[in-house]
Amino acid sequence: MSNDTAWADLRRHIQENRVNFLTVELDLAGTLCERAKHHPNPQRRAEILGKVEQAIETVRRFADKIEDPATRKVILDRADDVECRVEK
Repeated sequence: MSNDTAWADLRRHIQENRVNFLTVELDLAGTLCERAKHHPNPQRRAEILGKVEQAIETVRRFADKIEDPATRKVILDRADDVECRVEK
């Protein structure tokens, strides 16, 4: 395997891992958003929503490094959707 091939494989794995990480982060943010919606304690609800907002910021920061524009758009659209749910 040449160095070029090794670097290309590494780059592809990094991209796949980044997308997987952001997908999991968005799944968790959505779950936390639902949990906050039904939490009886307003203070705890605000804390949970703060964590959701942190997750959205993380997703947006790392999404900029996704090379495939279509995949980046899907991730950012999901982040927008979760953010809208937080605002409700």
